[in-house]
Order: sequence, then C-alpha cells, then structure tokens
Amino acid sequence: MKTLSIPVSHWVNTLERQKPFYLSIIDAAGNLSFVNAPFLRKVNHHGEVMRRKNFLELVHPEDRDQLQLRLKDCDKTNAAFSAEIRILNGKTHWTKWEIKNLGAHGKNKNKFLCLGYDIAGEEQLKKYSHIAEHNYQAIVDGLNTGIIFRDAAGSVIAANPRAAAIFETTIENLYSQKDIYALLAIQDEQGNKLQDQDTPFMRALLTGETQNNVIIRFQKQKDIKWLMCNAQPLFENNESKPSSVVTSILDITREKNLEIKIREREFLFSAFMNNSPYFTWIVDEKENLVFANTALLEYFHGDESAFGKKMFQLIPHQIATIFHHRHASVLRKKIPDHSVIKSLMADGKERVFQISIFPVSDGAGTMLIGGKALDITDSYSSREKIKKVNERLLYLNKAASEAIWDWNLQTGKIFTNEALRKLIGFRIHKSHDLEWWFERIHPDDRAKMKKKIAELVEKKQQSWEDEFRFQCADGNFKIFHSRGFIVYEKEQPIRMIGSSLDVSETKYLESQLFEEKLKKQKQIAESIIIAQQDERTRIGHELHDNVNQILATAQLYLSMLKADDEDSFVTKTKTSEAIILAIEEIRKLSKELVMPNLHQLGLIAAINTLISDLNYAGLFSIGFDHPDTCDAESLSLHKKITLFRIVQEQTKNIVKYSRAKNVRLTLDCTEIYIRLSIADDGIGFDPNTTRRGIGLSNIYERAKLYNGEVNVVTAPGKGCKMEIKIPRDL
Repeated sequence: MKTLSIPVSHWVNTLERQKPFYLSIIDAAGNLSFVNAPFLRKVNHHGEVMRRKNFLELVHPEDRDQLQLRLKDCDKTNAAFSAEIRILNGKTHWTKWEIKNLGAHGKNKNKFLCLGYDIAGEEQLKKYSHIAEHNYQAIVDGLNTGIIFRDAAGSVIAANPRAAAIFETTIENLYSQKDIYALLAIQDEQGNKLQDQDTPFMRALLTGETQNNVIIRFQKQKDIKWLMCNAQPLFENNESKPSSVVTSILDITREKNLEIKIREREFLFSAFMNNSPYFTWIVDEKENLVFANTALLEYFHGDESAFGKKMFQLIPHQIATIFHHRHASVLRKKIPDHSVIKSLMADGKERVFQISIFPVSDGAGTMLIGGKALDITDSYSSREKIKKVNERLLYLNKAASEAIWDWNLQTGKIFTNEALRKLIGFRIHKSHDLEWWFERIHPDDRAKMKKKIAELVEKKQQSWEDEFRFQCADGNFKIFHSRGFIVYEKEQPIRMIGSSLDVSETKYLESQLFEEKLKKQKQIAESIIIAQQDERTRIGHELHDNVNQILATAQLYLSMLKADDEDSFVTKTKTSEAIILAIEEIRKLSKELVMPNLHQLGLIAAINTLISDLNYAGLFSIGFDHPDTCDAESLSLHKKITLFRIVQEQTKNIVKYSRAKNVRLTLDCTEIYIRLSIADDGIGFDPNTTRRGIGLSNIYERAKLYNGEVNVVTAPGKGCKMEIKIPRDL
C-alpha cells in the first residue's frame, strides 16, 4: 500500500462505509492489479486468478456501461465519484463503491483506487433469501409485469398469470410451449418477423448478456400488441454460460399507440407549420429558440442550428427589439398580443409585419412563448394606397355635382352619393338592391337596360352609355343620361361604377326645339308646295288661255287657206294635224298642272275623275276602294293635295314602266292614320338595284313632310304594291 504514494489511509478513514470493505486497484480498461482479502472472499476467487481478471467482468451487465463512462470522466477530470453497482458471485449483490484517480503522472498514471462495501448486510441478505425461497411464487404472481423463466433448452419452467394475460393464453398453455415466440409470430419493432436466434430470450442465452428494453410485437386478428422485454441470463456455480433466462414482459401497447399518434400529430404539425406562409416560432423564458418553421428560417437565412440559441441571433436587431418587448409583456400578463409593426431591414427597405404573440404551456408547467408573423408589406402598401384613393374619392364625391353610383355585382348592393340621393329623392337602404333599381326604370326602358347590361358582362366590355327614364320618389319620371364602367377581377365582373345626369329639362327643350323646327319645316314645305301649285296653276291657265288660243287661231287661219295645187293641200293637212296635236297635249298638261278644286269636288271625287280618265285611255283596268267609314274629307287641304299628287305620280309611273293590266287603289282611315294603297300586277322591279327616280322621290318627300311612311313591296315579275301611311293629327 505504501507504494501508492498517496494518503490512502486518510481517504479510507473518511469514507462512510460498513465493514468489511473491499479494496482494489484497476486501470481505465478495468484490469485488476490489486485486491484485498475481503474482496477475494466475496467473489470466491484465488488471488492469482483475480489479478488476471477484469473488474468489469464482475459487474452486472446492466451497470457495466455506466461504470465505464464514469471511469473515463474520472480519468479526464481527476474527480472522485461514487457508484451503486451489482457484483456477480453466483448471485448479484448491490454494492457501493468510491473510486478515485491515483494520479495523472508516474507509475500510477491511469490507475484507480476502488473502495466498496455491501449495501445490504449479511443479516439482511439472509432474511431476503429466506423470504424469496419460501414466498417466491407469491412474489412473482403478484407482479404486474409478466415473468417467464426458461431453461437453456428454451422450455418454460415458470410463468406468472400476468405473462399468460399478456399473450392472451393460459398458464397451462405457456408451460406446454417450448417456443412461445414462434407460436405467436413475434415481430420486431418495424414489423419484420423475428427468427428464433433474434428473440430477446435467445440473445440473452447465446451472449450471456442482459437484453434490456427490447420492443417486440405480435398481431392477433386485427389488433397489434406491443411488448417491452428484458431478458436476464442466470448463471450457476460461476459458469460462463447461462443456465436459464428470466424474461420480464411489460405490455406497452397503449403507450406505443399514443407514441404513434404523437408522431403523427408531430408530423402534421411540422407539415402544417412548414407550409404556412406565417413565420412561426416558440421560445423559452430566456428567449432561446425552441422551434421555428421553414418560412422563418428561410426568410432570415437560418437553419435548425439556431435552435437552443437566442432567437435574436437569427433576426435583425430592429425587429428583435420589438419582439423582445412583446415577449416580456406576454410573459408578464399571460395574455396574447396582436399588432402590426414596421421595421427597416438590412437592405434599408421598410417592411411591415402582422404579428401575434401568445403564451404556450409545454404540458409540464413550463411557460413558453409562441408567435407568428406575416410579411404584409405589399398588401399594407396597397391598403394605404386604397385608403388615400378612397379619401380622394370621398372628397370628390362631396364636391361632385354629378350623381355617382357604385354597384357591387356580386352582392347586388348599390352605393349612391348625396347628389344621386337628392336627384331621385330616396335614401338608399340595404334592401334597395339592383332589382329595386330596375323596378323604378320606366317599363318601356327596363328590358332594354337589362339586356344591355347582360350583353356587356357576357362580352366582357368595360364601358357603356345610355339614356332611360327613372321614377323618382315623387312619382314623376326623370330622364337620366348614364355612363358606366365595369371592373373585372380574374376576368369576372365584380363592380360597376358610373354616373347619372338628369337631362329631363334638356330633353324637353330639345323636343320643343325639334317641334318648332318641324313646324317651321312644314310651313316652309307647305309654302313651297303652295307656290309650286300656284305656279303650276298659272302656267296651266297661261297654256290654256293664251298659248292654246294662239294655236287655235293659227289653226283657224290655216283652215281658211285655199289650196291651188295638190302640194299646198298636203302641207295644210299636216300643219293642221300638228297644231291639233299640240293643242291636245297642252290641254292635257294644263289639266295635270292645274289642281282640281278639292274644296268643291273633294279628294274622293278628284281621284275618281283621274281614274275615269285613265280607264278612258284603255291602258289598263283600274279600280278604287274607299270605305264609307273613311272620313278623308276631314283632312286638311294640304294633306288632300299631297295624297292626290301621290296618286298622280304613282299612276304615271305605272303607265310608263309597269306594263300592268290591273291596278287597284285603296284609301282607308283609322283614328290615328290615313292609309293609301296602290297595287299593280305589272313587271315589278328589284328595289335593291333600281335607282329611285324623280317621281318616286317626290312621293317619299311628300309623305315625309307629314311624318308619313312609305313602304314599297315589289320584285321582278311580281308587280308592285305601294302603301303610304300619314298621321291624321299633324
């Protein structure tokens, strides 16, 4: 002992121990270089044998790994330590050891002094052995853990009721089975079938080492049962091979299922968090980062190495300061904090974040802090712009004299400004939707406006302009001139914004002006017609009373000539015939130019006279229908002249061009219109290619003068039918 060069006796005396104590010296690998007599007696080995034996081989396998680690730490730090370990000696004995490094230099380098003693005294061990020997079955049967003893051949030599219940069988069946694992198709943790040599029992038997916490499973019908197995080899008379194995079995199915569910939830949580657009994190009370999702790490160019470190080593200082104050507030008040923050980033640009920070419990009573943040810079900027635009629109709305409306195409709701509300006399409420608006539009304009808006949306047009009549609160209709602009989002119409202007007064003035203009035009046209008629009458009278008389006198003088020769007679005859023909043509022309006296004869009589002359000529057969109910004579003189001239013009056209055999005139009257129809069975013409002549143009112009309409129905070989419709009250 003196060769150790350390005050061992002092150290031994200071230990709290029970006698006898065991003393040994080992190296870092556990090799023994010295043991005292009590230790030799404890392990029943001769001294020479013990000097060549390894101390770790005497230690229970379950304690061996821990002791090796403690020896390595002691070798590095020179710090003494204590350990409670089991020593093998046929039976296992719990012992306590104090181990000290003998020195880092010289011949004692890497040497350890081990001083130990039995935790339980000899008397205690004897009592325990007695109780265990006489009450073994009661102790084993009362355990909540399944216990199975098997010999070296694999036969079950003992089992408790709990083991039978775990395997869902009887104790008798367990005792009769040599290989219960094969019987139940035991699998490993991954679901692979275990071979016999890989079962915990066989591994303990083959290796002589304890198989700790081995998880196996077996499936019965649809249910899977998970078991935790610990197989402990048992030795007799210090033999190197186990004589038997005791296996403890714990049913951990519930725990395993919970573990699977937890893993699934952790996977879902991780998948959700890593795909969330929010930056999500959890920190402890000291603001060390416990969790951060992918979005946060990527945004600030970090990775999972940031976990366990201060969160503010990852994020910029400006944001870190803001987060720090909010973390402290949430930790103190235990209530969430929701806010929007602005911060300058490293690139000098300002970013806006919407953040929520809230208290989180880890389930064990420890308070954590969770948070989520979203970069809303773009949407925030857009909202600010929209806010400013809305403010401008509000000011413009108040200042604008035009009535402005905003129709939400998705909800049907309509917003109106004050000018529009004053214009229509209504205060627009939530119930006043688009249908209400359309119901106020004049029935004659309603279908037109609905169709127009539907076509605009269908064709994805953006703007429109139209006029319609709208019934205001006082029951009167106002004429609105409206413009609209449609707003589309993803090719879908969402809003229609527009303005309306009351043009009722303007339209009334325009109508008055148009009527005055029309009246003046009629007066001018009538004056022209009267002037033309007077001129025609004058020319007709002049031709009849003057030129015709002159020609008649010349013919008289010519008849008084006496022909002395045959040539003079011929000249006289031809000259007389020419003069007579001229007189006849002038008579006919003057008759056409001079209007019959419609005041005395009337329109019907004048037309009948014209028809009689045409029938006398024998060019075609012509008839005239006029119901007795047709009060044509109540028309103004100018309208009767117009109708008579139209009959003259069209019959002249029939004579010249139609080659007709039959012509039919019809004059019919209603309370509103007078209708004239002239039809023939002539050769007709193509109205699309035939140029409108002077006669036909005169007919159109005469009808137009009184707001009349002319409709011609004709085709090559199909004759021609002309219908003229003129209002009675104009």
